[in-house]
Amino acid sequence: NEWASAEEMFARFESRAPFDRWDRGVLKDYCDYALNGKVLACPPAFEASGYENSTAASANVHDVVQKLDIPVVIIRAPGMLPDGTLDLSVSPTDPKLVTRFPNAREEVWSDTSHFIPMEQPARVAALIQDFILRTRLGPGGG
Repeated sequence: NEWASAEEMFARFESRAPFDRWDRGVLKDYCDYALNGKVLACPPAFEASGYENSTAASANVHDVVQKLDIPVVIIRAPGMLPDGTLDLSVSPTDPKLVTRFPNAREEVWSDTSHFIPMEQPARVAALIQDFILRTRLGPGGG
């Protein structure tokens, strides 16, 4: 949680999972901007609590998303481990989430982990651009 510099953090992370799969530019930006002085701006315990609390009844978004009548694209990595263990090399996203939205589609990117935007930023940007264009043009993209 503490480094002498962003450069030291980068050197420590660049060959360590899951960061070894990240786009090098994204990892550099993360190291440059994630530190508040010499410590992570978001403490690991705080980040972990988000995952721990995501299974709480109050975190269930299914009723809310059923009311969103807007186009949605869900991108996720392959599903959770068979025993339900949280492993961020796979997607913690509920595989049934796409069925909760009235107007959604899902893409499972089998060559990614949970850290899709960090691993494939250009592919994510292209998907967003295509989504915006198709949404503006209406059904069928034109």
